[in-house]
Amino acid sequence: MKKIGTVDLPGNIVCLQRLEFVKRDSITMGMIVQRVADGETLKEIAKDWQIPHGLFYLWIMGSHDRMQAYKRALKVRADQEIHAALKNANSEYVMDKSGKLVLDKEGRPISRDVRWARLQVATSFKAAEKWDRERFGPREAKQDVQSISDDGVGELPRRLAGAFEARDNLPGLINKTPIDVR
Repeated sequence: MKKIGTVDLPGNIVCLQRLEFVKRDSITMGMIVQRVADGETLKEIAKDWQIPHGLFYLWIMGSHDRMQAYKRALKVRADQEIHAALKNANSEYVMDKSGKLVLDKEGRPISRDVRWARLQVATSFKAAEKWDRERFGPREAKQDVQSISDDGVGELPRRLAGAFEARDNLPGLINKTPIDVR
């Protein structure tokens, strides 16, 4: 008698059949891109469609076009994260997802906790940096460094001697003549 593995279980077979249906549907990637751009994760989409998350992600990674579409969706999402972070940083009061003020029991708006708001803004900026490095990633600092010519190491002592000589000739320096202390 053949032993049944976990892949052969009826629930898993149904999940794999759903994944095969998703693969055949030409509209699927457009729906995935829209949902990712709107803030959902691939795991949430897979759970909603009742398909295995790992296989779903592997299917997206399996095609250059699908992966590029997913990356473009993340860039749109990064832009939305930045705008939400700026709105969040400028808001004095707690707001729900629809943008309405959250009120306390007496009907007054609830003031924001500054530490919590800073954490939310920093998290949004970090996520945007990961999703769209070109626009939101760290910038390389410009360095104004003079290069040493091809003479290489031989020129370095000459330049250092010139720098020390220039320093010694500055006005106001104490005379550095050695003193005989016998």
